[in-house]
Amino acid sequence: MKEIIFVGNPNAGKSTLFNALSSAHAHTGNWNGVTVGAYSKTVKTKKGSFIYTDLPGIYSLNGYSMEEKLAISYLNEHKTGLLVNVVDVRYLSRSLSLTQAILKNGIPTVVVLTMHQSFLKNGGKIDIPTLSKRLGVPVYAVNAFSHSETSGFTRILQESKGLSNSSSSYNYNVQDLLEGIFTPQVRRETLVEKICYNRILCLPLFFTLTALAFFLTFGQNMPGAILKDLLETLICEKLSAFVSVHLPTPAVKGLVCDGFLRSAGGVLSFLPQIAILYGFLLLMEESGYMSALAFTADGVFRKFGLNGRAVFCILLGFGCTAQAILSTRGFEHQQMQRRTIAALPYVSCSAKLPVYLTLLSSFFTRPFIAVAGLYALGLVVSLAVF
Repeated sequence: MKEIIFVGNPNAGKSTLFNALSSAHAHTGNWNGVTVGAYSKTVKTKKGSFIYTDLPGIYSLNGYSMEEKLAISYLNEHKTGLLVNVVDVRYLSRSLSLTQAILKNGIPTVVVLTMHQSFLKNGGKIDIPTLSKRLGVPVYAVNAFSHSETSGFTRILQESKGLSNSSSSYNYNVQDLLEGIFTPQVRRETLVEKICYNRILCLPLFFTLTALAFFLTFGQNMPGAILKDLLETLICEKLSAFVSVHLPTPAVKGLVCDGFLRSAGGVLSFLPQIAILYGFLLLMEESGYMSALAFTADGVFRKFGLNGRAVFCILLGFGCTAQAILSTRGFEHQQMQRRTIAALPYVSCSAKLPVYLTLLSSFFTRPFIAVAGLYALGLVVSLAVF
């Protein structure tokens, strides 16, 4: 059974290409650290069965984070398949160092250039046949996939043998390799991008947008609160009243209406608010603003012993602490990971805050202030210890 492995820099489009070719549903995002493990899917065709594997993004074969070590270890253990080196053509000169390291190992390789249409639209030029000749491996460009293009490219990969010889001569200089065949794209920032990505305005704008998202989600007479009350009324009162008419005994009515429907209604009523928050996070991810925010916040977070990538974890912590802790797997240093995990319990979510308020209301007349003090004290102690 032939294996086709997708590898490349973070945010190069590996998972998107993997999903398009294998009909899988791997999570994609416009920031690094989305793929945290080897995700494989078996695809059966008329020519046999193929295993498609999506690996976490790496910049070299000497990575330090858990994801990079996992990807490198997987590559070292699976050298018999076909390696698809996914490269964002907009950053070709930066990405070819990984391609060089891969080719030196003699792994059968095909290079796939993504974002080709965007690159050409912004004035970039590349001679793909000459690049393929200089690299000594097949090079293809992919764009937005239609069904026919997906089928055709799948057939190319399944029939391709990639690099057929052990290559010990790939000590090329990237500038010499691209000489005369590559012209970088020229793209000017729009006014909106200049405002959003400004190092002074980025953080205040982010906090403003976050406050707006929370206000729309939890504020009185706002969409989140209105939809929550509407869904709770629909399930707990309307549906419960309709069902109770058709039930025979008070015991069964109490079990179904009071026990099941009202409990389910109380839980399901949070769905509109969760959907609004996740919609906000999705917009931040897909626009690329999260990556810019991580870069901008790095200096501030380092004063607390963290780095800019902790922004992703903290934002996820408002939704679910468990998922936020899992997202720290992409950190390069274990100490940084421990400090972030220690801080996450003090990022309030909709599950923890009511519990804290209920418990502290027995001891304080203003439990909300007590909870804020508890968060601040616990956060300081955690960062100091770890």
